[in-house]
Amino acid sequence: MVESFQFMSHFFSTLALIVGIFLIANSVSISVAERRKEIGTLRALGTKRIGILIMFVSEAFAMGTVGSLIGALMGRVVASFMVDAVTRAMSQQTMQKIEASQLKFTAANVMSAVVVGSIASIIAALVPALKATKVAPIEAMKKKDTGEEDNKKGIRRFSGLIGLGLVALSAAGSFLITDSDHKLIQIISQIFAILGAALLGPSLVLLAVRTLRPLIVRNEKVMHRLAVDNILRNPKRTSTNVTTLMVGLTLVIIIACVNVSFKGTLMHFFGRILHADLIISTSGRMQSHESQPLDESIKGEIEKNPGVLGAYELREVKMNYGPVGNQDKLLMKYYGEPPMPDVKGEPRYPIFDSVDRDSEDAGRDLFHSQEPTILVSENFVVHYHKKTGDSMDLMTPKGLKQFRIVGVVNEYANPNGTLFLARTTYRKFFDDRLVSGFAVKLKTGRDPVEVRKQLDKTLSKQFKLTIMLNSDIRNQVSAIIDNSFSYTRSIEVAALLVALLGLMNTLLISVMERTRELGLSRAVGMTKSQIAKMILLEAAGQGTLGAIISMGLGTFLGLLWVTQNLAHSLGWVVDFYVPWNALFNVLVLGLIVTLAAAWYPARRAANLAIVEALNE
Repeated sequence: MVESFQFMSHFFSTLALIVGIFLIANSVSISVAERRKEIGTLRALGTKRIGILIMFVSEAFAMGTVGSLIGALMGRVVASFMVDAVTRAMSQQTMQKIEASQLKFTAANVMSAVVVGSIASIIAALVPALKATKVAPIEAMKKKDTGEEDNKKGIRRFSGLIGLGLVALSAAGSFLITDSDHKLIQIISQIFAILGAALLGPSLVLLAVRTLRPLIVRNEKVMHRLAVDNILRNPKRTSTNVTTLMVGLTLVIIIACVNVSFKGTLMHFFGRILHADLIISTSGRMQSHESQPLDESIKGEIEKNPGVLGAYELREVKMNYGPVGNQDKLLMKYYGEPPMPDVKGEPRYPIFDSVDRDSEDAGRDLFHSQEPTILVSENFVVHYHKKTGDSMDLMTPKGLKQFRIVGVVNEYANPNGTLFLARTTYRKFFDDRLVSGFAVKLKTGRDPVEVRKQLDKTLSKQFKLTIMLNSDIRNQVSAIIDNSFSYTRSIEVAALLVALLGLMNTLLISVMERTRELGLSRAVGMTKSQIAKMILLEAAGQGTLGAIISMGLGTFLGLLWVTQNLAHSLGWVVDFYVPWNALFNVLVLGLIVTLAAAWYPARRAANLAIVEALNE
């Protein structure tokens, strides 16, 4: 479980770092835009292009180093909350108080963060810094244009094709991942996906704007039409603004896809296998291999209750599997045979969620076969390349014994794999008569709450047991899953902050580039409020586009990572669930974040002095 948390944190941290690079690039871009005249002056005085490049890269390196140092210290604070979330989830799962004695925070951790942050800053600064070197002295001294787009359609189309290719390569890489050993492919796939989304975003934005323009221009309100025309008039500026927001929102949707898919898969799984009305153990833990074993004679006491149809034993133990020196820890479960149902047509073996044959047939073969048989989990099949009908050897107290696989089932208790034996088979080969708990099936129409009270009263005289209702177990599972992913909320907030700050930067650049245009608008009669409204409407349109594109792109990338990267890396087969609530929230959040980011640029644009703006 700890390894799963570690992988998830590394996965999301990698995505957050890639998104952060875009924020750094935007910050350097705004610096280049603000210092355009300064760059021209330096070039006129003899500064070479390489000098301009070194100046901006050095500034980015210095800011990245300081920012990384501050980030490392802030990360220490955030880490305490994340560790608390993980230990709380593990405590709920094991019903034991688990605490982290101390957080590992060394000088090496700080140094690695500073090195990674500094390198990321240099990489992010290269493109805008190279752009600064191309500013000719004469051009820098001229008045800024009104923001008309230069002829770069070919470059945009080429960038879009590269982005599409990177996304396709990411998808192909995801399908190449068959187990947790392909870590390099996982990292490259993640990087390609985010970079591809960023490069493909502008083309998608322009396509969406041109598609929606005929619907919007019918609006008789002048401000709305002006906003749309401004969005279309400079595709480069529009695509930059939208892409900045889109990358952050895409990360939020990917996280939502992971959360919803894991929870949906596990809740569906437990909904299918949790058919017992009551579970009795010493502590009520979900993982009964960590419970105090019980004597099998308790089953007779349970079945004396008139409301009980039958009870069957549960037992979980850890065991090693694989060649000596390279063994994995597997979980072995053995069950007593469930009682015959008292309703015609009701399944007897619903505890097995078979994926390759009928669960009832698999259950009968497990409990009634004349030879030693075993069921295996689907992730065991993926790891060890086994299938139904194959034989496998297990080391038992009586030596190496061969078991025939009679079915493959869904199971999420252990990332390496889970094995299932009938209790009679387990006792025969492992000489173990203890049980971890009992699953109790009630007669039709009996009230589980009332029967639990009766059993608690009867059994508490001799044993200290915990009796849980089926609904209690489902609620416990749901709470464990929620706590397991609670730490991702901080990553979502960080992604939204990155989107907000990055968008504010690009909008400020937009206002600076349009200083003369905005001055002309004021000179011909537009009021300050109309200027601000126009900027806000442009931002709202761009934010809506960014959110819509993020919904599609984030869902697609989430599908790849849930069904391919994460599933194989964590050892589980995870079904994909569309996070409908998150998609709606992203649409609303995209608009809110955009308007929040546009407030200051809009105010600055409205307060431009007409004379000074015309002289730009």
